[in-house]
Amino acid sequence: MILRVADIKPILRDIRVILDGKEVAPQEIVEKEKKKVGKVDREGRITLAVLEDVWPYFSAMAKTIVGETQEAGIIVRAASFDVKGRREFEINAKLAVETSLPEEQVERLVRSIITRHAKELGRTINRYITVHTIDVEFIRKPTAAAAPSRPVVTSGKAAQILEKREEIEKEVERLLKQAGIEDLSFLTEEKKRESEETLLRSRIEPAMEALKSRLHTELKLIPRVTFKWLKMNWDVKDTTVYVEIEASFLKEEVGGLFGSFSGVDENKLKADARDTILRVIRDISREYSIKISLRKLNVIVR
Repeated sequence: MILRVADIKPILRDIRVILDGKEVAPQEIVEKEKKKVGKVDREGRITLAVLEDVWPYFSAMAKTIVGETQEAGIIVRAASFDVKGRREFEINAKLAVETSLPEEQVERLVRSIITRHAKELGRTINRYITVHTIDVEFIRKPTAAAAPSRPVVTSGKAAQILEKREEIEKEVERLLKQAGIEDLSFLTEEKKRESEETLLRSRIEPAMEALKSRLHTELKLIPRVTFKWLKMNWDVKDTTVYVEIEASFLKEEVGGLFGSFSGVDENKLKADARDTILRVIRDISREYSIKISLRKLNVIVR
């Protein structure tokens, strides 16, 4: 301003900042306001971003909120808590849940739990805490195709036919043995393999739909970035499903004391995304009893 008006270039010799009645150096402010972002549970489902000096309080609160939500019959697949502010705090939460309860009821219940614990923590640390945004993503599990089953007997005539068929099969087995074909294991093994492949195929497509849906939901919960898109390809070899995944994120710019800077470490973001993807793959693999292997992963950060 001085240069533009008076055509005189000023030299900035010193900066003095008074914060809460005390003089502090700019670097001290930056260190004091340093935000910590990380996981608060062993499973890596709960992410928290808050000032380092109050991290223990908010991490305990986040775990308590998730635990209480699960006790209410709502399965929390992932949760993210972004706490803004320094003297006063503002909570922004995102949760990915699975439940049979109505969506409106779940949203009211989650907001009630978070608000109650925020008030309790505010009294404990003597800070003013408000709840700003709460986003609840609902994960809907696709209905798996029905597995092949034995025909349902609906009449006495049908029961006689099934009984006759079993007698014929036993008679064929006896005649084969008389002809010197003692080892019939190859026939039973082939039938078993066909049954297993049919059952596997009936689970793969619903599992892949669930995997893609779950990834879309949980990648949105990674803090301080915006999830843009996901590409996923898969193919089956023997009894294993091999997946290739590509995910894109946009770094959020956050305001600093002396201008705008990027508050996201790219390597940490890629590590967080990989951990999330591997955890979701493990969950889907266990839920659908299918072996899923991550063959290729590419995380793009812009």
